[in-house]
Amino acid sequence: MNLENNIIKDKPTISRKWLSFIFEHKGNQIIVRNGSLNPVAEIWVNDNLVHTERNWNLVMDQTITIPSGEEINIRFGYNKFGSIFMTAKSNSSTIYDYQGQKDLKMWLYLLPLLLLGGFSGYYLATYFLG
Repeated sequence: MNLENNIIKDKPTISRKWLSFIFEHKGNQIIVRNGSLNPVAEIWVNDNLVHTERNWNLVMDQTITIPSGEEINIRFGYNKFGSIFMTAKSNSSTIYDYQGQKDLKMWLYLLPLLLLGGFSGYYLATYFLG
């Protein structure tokens, strides 16, 4: 996975297609990403896709095994009002923890879709219901 170029970040990387968390644990690069406009969540370890999930749930809770045999529990999702969180734990120790604030950028992505849905619903209702 050459998109992130081995960059370790404290905050998520947001693009039109993906919301990505990049961190390192015991020499393994771990990338957790979620589709911005599609229902896909992926976990990559050392450029290998180890988990993919397609659903509209707001939270992903998955346990993966890194090459050393250690299991890591990754919990990722959205709280109310667009707040993002991501936690990675091994046994009882926390490897990575991010608790986002209410993100205005997330609402700026959603606002056009909400307006389009409202206008479409209004015009369809007036067309079909008279």
